[in-house]
Amino acid sequence: MVKCMSKKTRLLLLILTIVLIFGLIAYLFLAPPKAELEPAPEPEPEPEPEPEPEPETPAAPANNSTNTRAAPHPKTPTRIVISSIKVDSRITAMGLDSSGALAVPQGPYGISWYNKSAYPGYRGNALIAGHNYWNGTPGTFVDLHKLTVGDTVEIYYYDGTKGTFEVTSSDLYLLEDAPASTMAPYGPTRTTIITCAGTRLKAGGYDSRLIVILNAVELPD
Repeated sequence: MVKCMSKKTRLLLLILTIVLIFGLIAYLFLAPPKAELEPAPEPEPEPEPEPEPEPETPAAPANNSTNTRAAPHPKTPTRIVISSIKVDSRITAMGLDSSGALAVPQGPYGISWYNKSAYPGYRGNALIAGHNYWNGTPGTFVDLHKLTVGDTVEIYYYDGTKGTFEVTSSDLYLLEDAPASTMAPYGPTRTTIITCAGTRLKAGGYDSRLIVILNAVELPD
């Protein structure tokens, strides 16, 4: 009985061994091949931020004029005519000289309008100056003292129009007594004509000022 069981056991073991061998062979040859591991995809690099555009330099404004200087105001005075004393002279816009007085063009015949004062006939005080003498030569305003109240003065403007004025006062002042309002470019609307007068000083110049005030009678539209 013991021997019989031993044979069966060996037989079973043999069968099991054969089954295992065939199963292993079947597994090795019939099983699907293992998929190769693919490498993990590399992460895509993040896009670099685009640089912010630099602000453009503003373009210079177009200049359609070949002359870069600003044109004078239309009512800038350019000429003065005083028929009663035979004056017909060009007016030059000027500032103050180094002493603070109204600058006047060189030579006996120059007439200036103070470019920080009013336009003649318009709000404020328009200041006009000229010489009575220049190095012994009679100037444009040598006969200014002959004007009387009511005399007519014509002033022409840059735009080609004309204003008509009349004399309202003519006064002679010592230099130190001249009213401060004479040189003020503001105040009541008037046109002030100034020239040297009186006695000539050894140091140069004159000791007095002749001041003629004009009011507008007719102005251009």
